[in-house]
Amino acid sequence: MFRILTFWPLLLFLSHGCTHVQTCPDEVAAAFDIGSGSTKVQVVERNSCSLKISQTLLKTSIAVGYAQDLSSGKKAFSQKIVLQGEQALKNLMKKSLVYHPEKVFGVATQAFRQAKNGAKVLENWHHRYGWPFKIIDQRKEAMLAYELVVLKLDVPDEKKLMVWDIGGGSQQVVTMNKNKTLNIFKSKLAAVTFKNKVIELLQRPSGTLSPNPMKLPEIGQSLELARNIIRSELNPDVLNNIKSSEIVIGLGGVHGASIKNQLGLQDGERITLEGIERAIMERIGLSDDQIGGDYASTDLTNLILIKGLMLEYDLKSYTPISTSLTESLLRQIP
Repeated sequence: MFRILTFWPLLLFLSHGCTHVQTCPDEVAAAFDIGSGSTKVQVVERNSCSLKISQTLLKTSIAVGYAQDLSSGKKAFSQKIVLQGEQALKNLMKKSLVYHPEKVFGVATQAFRQAKNGAKVLENWHHRYGWPFKIIDQRKEAMLAYELVVLKLDVPDEKKLMVWDIGGGSQQVVTMNKNKTLNIFKSKLAAVTFKNKVIELLQRPSGTLSPNPMKLPEIGQSLELARNIIRSELNPDVLNNIKSSEIVIGLGGVHGASIKNQLGLQDGERITLEGIERAIMERIGLSDDQIGGDYASTDLTNLILIKGLMLEYDLKSYTPISTSLTESLLRQIP
């Protein structure tokens, strides 16, 4: 059985306590990320003091449409999605416990922040199963992503760095100001939220869950929608920081999975405007079945969204990394 941690309050105590331990054995830890469009788990071997990961034992996810469930103005999760999410967690926990993790922890993000019963759902799961998952705010989500990039990459000058994280229900951009303070731009323009706006824009029938297939003029309308939304949210200071960034790293499911996979990129290869435009053209008129995969309903709109954001952010290319919030948690939470 795993040992449940009291989450954030123990961070300082535990990390300080490690300095008094003469030996730092490896341990097995599991982290969960209950996102707006999927639930992810990662199980690793890591050093119990430095938290350096030596081996990933399991990394997988299951699609759960929490954000989609909240569309059309719903204020709370339906019982159907709660049961689906619970079953997904049971399946992922069963896979994780094969490796006998000594520590298990996790976070829930935008959809759980938005749903009025989000905290109650997690509380019920905690009482029923002992699952120690906490809702984090968007700033904490952004900082976990930023700190992970700094830990993983050799960044010579953080003032030139932009960390761009997009999931199912939220988007965060972190840059450094000239005075070395961090600027966090937060938006709800993300994979599922944008897809739903496109469905509404194109006047698809009520209850439609996908805008596909899409025609070329509809793609143009959707691109303009993405640009107009983000333009209305950006202030000049944030935009200047973004445009002056020289090292742009994209992480989260949209960058590290959807866009990267659709462009057929290998690790380390850059996402370019030209590549995105080519992928969009290849998907004109395709249905979800023809696109394929668990996330077919958002794949094309993700391409459109990223193209629109790159145009507004004045980016010609950027580097995606195939990582998630789970790795950040595992590298930062004792």
